[in-house]
Amino acid sequence: MSGNLFELSSNIATWLFSSLDRKEVLRLANDYAAQGDFLKQATKNDMLRQMLITHLYNQLLEANEVDRFEDCFANFNENVTYPLLKLSTRDRYVLKKAWQENPRALSEAILNADKPRDGQAIVMKENEGLKLLRSVIAQEEKKVVYVTIGATWCPASRQELPFQQSLAADEKGKPLRVVNFWLDSGADDLDSIALGIENYHLTDAQRAGLDPILHLGRGIPFYILIDKEGVIVDFGEYLRPSIPETRTKIEAYLGQ
Repeated sequence: MSGNLFELSSNIATWLFSSLDRKEVLRLANDYAAQGDFLKQATKNDMLRQMLITHLYNQLLEANEVDRFEDCFANFNENVTYPLLKLSTRDRYVLKKAWQENPRALSEAILNADKPRDGQAIVMKENEGLKLLRSVIAQEEKKVVYVTIGATWCPASRQELPFQQSLAADEKGKPLRVVNFWLDSGADDLDSIALGIENYHLTDAQRAGLDPILHLGRGIPFYILIDKEGVIVDFGEYLRPSIPETRTKIEAYLGQ
């Protein structure tokens, strides 16, 4: 799904689920088939219904929960027939599955997307966004790097900042670098600087370089998690510091 369709579907689904009482919301919380049935009953327009169901199952792929998506695939396949929706979901599944099975290969493909491949004689222009990301990763080996891409004008980015600072404070002294890639030139937060959080303000060329690779156009804040070997092991909007699972994941890589 494109960024605009994804956002529209997300907003409509949120509005529909807000009509439910708390007990019903809790009942549906982890039951994607039941959520799909609710969306089917609540939506009369066939195309809108398929968009909402596609968004529902794409949330699993966005969170890299490939196994759960595979468990739900039959339900998705039964209810989504529009080719564009089905093919875009298939492509995302293939990418996430490949990432799960070989993160190093996919990480290298992303980080070196602007480099000539073996036997390729064409000289490619260096991507400024990837150049910055590679330089940040290369600054110090054997540390986990947690990158946030956000903006000072973005309410969600500002909302996550205290959680990022709490993470940096709690993990201080451990092999973790917390990094901000800002899309604007706003002032750096003094508390973040005191905690050792690194701040980079992206140029237009750097932002343009990262956008098509990591699909930042969908929304910010956006997160990239890199292990001690310099491998991108996770990325996405869902990897927020306010979510307990994010800290659990980071701590797991710190312990490796």
